[in-house]
Amino acid sequence: MRNFKIEQVNAFSKTEATDLVTDFQVIKDATTAWNNAGMPVVGTPAMEEFAREYCKKHFKDAANLGAMITVKAGKPSTRKNPYRIENVKNEQGPRKFETVFQGKDVESGEVLFEVRGKKEDAKKAIEEVYTSNEDYKGSIVVEYIHKVKEGEPLAMKAFYTPSKSTCEGVYVAFGHQK
Repeated sequence: MRNFKIEQVNAFSKTEATDLVTDFQVIKDATTAWNNAGMPVVGTPAMEEFAREYCKKHFKDAANLGAMITVKAGKPSTRKNPYRIENVKNEQGPRKFETVFQGKDVESGEVLFEVRGKKEDAKKAIEEVYTSNEDYKGSIVVEYIHKVKEGEPLAMKAFYTPSKSTCEGVYVAFGHQK
């Protein structure tokens, strides 16, 4: 007999919960049948029996098929702008900037080095990347970056702020694995 799995998933919506289940494909909502069966608690033999009987009746114990129960419905954030921006006050005096050469990998965008000085210093840094790391075979692009040398380096902070009514729901998925 195939592996049978019951798994509890926390998500903000039923669609998100369905996407989090990877062991089988959720194709039915079993919430009504679960309510009619007396809402057996997850992890008990009664829940195991309910889930197995449901799969036998609706899927003929087919592999890779399952159902989901909504124990507590989640509510996703509906805010158009789910963030709050806070300016950082500069109390360290006027900002003074310096020019920095920043070398990045063209493919990944990963910062490989930052060098203060002249273009010759940036060329030496490129040579160092290729000679010290023999495994590196990528291309490098070097950009001028202005960094704060004196004064407050932060301009602002942003914080994620969902809707007040947003809550994570509890869903239970069950079915036969492959």
